[in-house]
Amino acid sequence: MNILVIMTGGTISCVKDGDWITPDETRTYVLLDHYRQTHKDTDAEFETVVPYTTLSEQLSSEHLNKLIACVREHKDNGYDGIIITHGTDTLQYTAAALQFVFGAHSLPIVLVSSNYPLGDRRANGHRNFAAAVAFIRSKTGKGTFVSYKNADLVTRIHRATRLLTHPETGDDVYSLGRAPYAVCEDDVIIKNTAYRRGGIGKAYENTVFSENAGVLAVSMCPGDTYAYDLAAVKAVLIRPYHSGTLNTAGEAFRAFCKRAVEKHIPLFVVDVPKGDGSYASSKAFDGLGLTVLPFSAFVPMYMKLWLAVSLGEDIRGFALTPLAEEFLTDEL
Repeated sequence: MNILVIMTGGTISCVKDGDWITPDETRTYVLLDHYRQTHKDTDAEFETVVPYTTLSEQLSSEHLNKLIACVREHKDNGYDGIIITHGTDTLQYTAAALQFVFGAHSLPIVLVSSNYPLGDRRANGHRNFAAAVAFIRSKTGKGTFVSYKNADLVTRIHRATRLLTHPETGDDVYSLGRAPYAVCEDDVIIKNTAYRRGGIGKAYENTVFSENAGVLAVSMCPGDTYAYDLAAVKAVLIRPYHSGTLNTAGEAFRAFCKRAVEKHIPLFVVDVPKGDGSYASSKAFDGLGLTVLPFSAFVPMYMKLWLAVSLGEDIRGFALTPLAEEFLTDEL
């Protein structure tokens, strides 16, 4: 089994230097050595490539484009899968981008990270890497995934376009609907029978992400003036309160929506749960020009809108078209 390991930096490639955590390119090789030592009977052979090294909070279009080009260059070279080492801060953003670009039928691409530097006994990086190898070996899924062990000590495999943002001040990783693609127990992959499949469209392997996303992300907060500059905005993505509600009666919010509509900027609302019992404030959505997206998560939809802007696509039509299982359906 041949696996390409693409190293991009992040905590999994860092060391503790006094009071600071800093990148050290040699640390990822420690990751490989540890795997070989703990899996002496493995048939896995690794090749490595380093397109760039950065802390993941510095992720930019330049990094995304370098990584996409790297995957595109190597994906057809006979590998059984690709593992990408990445930081946790923007793990979900890069993972979603790769799933949209290479589609749900590509060879397995698994992103792994670590909550602490590998020298820290609390680090989950070694476990995440081993689970990624086990997933590729199992041949139970195609497309892009994230392997991650949460504080509950369960290592889960997540579909890249179903990832939620991290809980506040925490590093645990969760999937939309709390339904990961699979779990890994003692290097055995157990597919989640409750995982709901989603629609699949075309891939966009020749994508070059634009320097700026052109997407204004707005989170509901009491007292916000919504006085955002819309000059360079191509789309607005709104995160409601937890129950899927917006302050549709607020004059400032209504004026903001009106400004966007007048400029022909589409307004999308994400994180709106399916089901009965919508609040009365939601009745105003249509009148304010708001498009409620099919049940999906914020980060994947942000990256999908950035992709639409980069491709010059009709943004509303592109956003509503299933591409890579980003929408949670009722189909098992």
